[in-house]
Amino acid sequence: MPAPSSASWLRPDLREYFEALPLAALQEGFSTLEVLPPQGVTVSASANISTIPQSTYLKRVDTQRKARAAYPRLEWTFGQDNFSTAEHGLEVPQDDNDRATYSYTGIEFDMIEAELSRYLCMLDMEIAGAAALQSTATFENTGATLAWDDYASADPLADLLAATLAFRDLYGLPPNTVVIPWKAAARLKLCASVSDRLKYWGGTDPAGIKEGVVLSYFRDLGLERVIVPRAIYNSANEGLSVSLTDIWDPDKVSLYYVREGLPLRGVGRSFFYTGDGADERGAVEQYRSNERRGDVVRFRFQYDQKVLDSNAGYIITGCET
Repeated sequence: MPAPSSASWLRPDLREYFEALPLAALQEGFSTLEVLPPQGVTVSASANISTIPQSTYLKRVDTQRKARAAYPRLEWTFGQDNFSTAEHGLEVPQDDNDRATYSYTGIEFDMIEAELSRYLCMLDMEIAGAAALQSTATFENTGATLAWDDYASADPLADLLAATLAFRDLYGLPPNTVVIPWKAAARLKLCASVSDRLKYWGGTDPAGIKEGVVLSYFRDLGLERVIVPRAIYNSANEGLSVSLTDIWDPDKVSLYYVREGLPLRGVGRSFFYTGDGADERGAVEQYRSNERRGDVVRFRFQYDQKVLDSNAGYIITGCET
C-alpha cells in the first residue's frame, strides 16, 4: 500500500517571485482589478460592511455654528452591504522523473508550475469579473448611435459624451474610468468622426492619430483612467480545437466611478482574505505525493469581486456589428 501524501507547507520563496496581483494582472492584459480595486480583509468567509449612501454624501447640510450654540450635527445611518469570499486554487502535480529529465534546478521547476497555476486562477477571476462588470442586468445602458466599425458614419466620442452626461445624472459624480475593450479601441481610431475632431493633433497623417491624443480627449471629459483590456482565452471544451475569445465583450464600452480604500464608495471592490499564509499575491504551497512519486505545487487565494453600487457604472452597447 503506498504511503499517504504528506502535509502541505508554505513556499514564501516562490511567492517572492510574484508581482502583486494588480500589477501581475495588468501585465497579462487583465483589467477587473483596476475597476474593482483589491481590499484586504481578515474575515475568511462572509461579513457585513458599511457604506455611505448616495443620499448622504450628496446632500447639502448646514455647517455654520451660531453664537453660543453647539456645532450642527449630521443625523444619518450607514448603508449595509456584505461580501462572501470563496477559496480558489489550482494544483499542479510534478513527477520526479520529469524534474530529472528536464534538468531544472528544484526552484526553477517549482516556479514554472506555481506561475502556471496562478495565471490560470487569475484568468478565471478575470472572466467572471468581466462578465459581472459588463452585465446590462446590473448597470444602466444605452446603445451606440452606430456600431463603431461603421468607420464612415459612427461617432464614438459623441456616444461617450452622451453616456458620461447620463452617468453624472444617475450617480451624482461624473465617471473617472472608461473601459474600452481592445477591438473597440482599435476601431475607434479608424472612425472618420474621430480623425476629423482630432486632425490637428500635431502629426502629418490624420489616420495615424496616436493613442495618447485620443486618451487626452477622454481626460477632458474627466475620464482620468482609460483601460484597454486585451486578454483572450481558449473557450473551447476539453479536447476540441482552440477557440480564442475576448474576455471583455468588444460590443460593450463601460464607464465607472472607481475609488480605492475607505470609505467604501465607487462601483465596487475585490475583497481578498489575507489570512492563512496569504497576502495580496495569494499563497503558494507544496506537498509530497508518494503515490505519484512527486511533489504537488498549489496556488490559492480567497476573494469576492463585489459590485457595491450599480449606479456607479454605465454601459454603451452595440459597439460592434
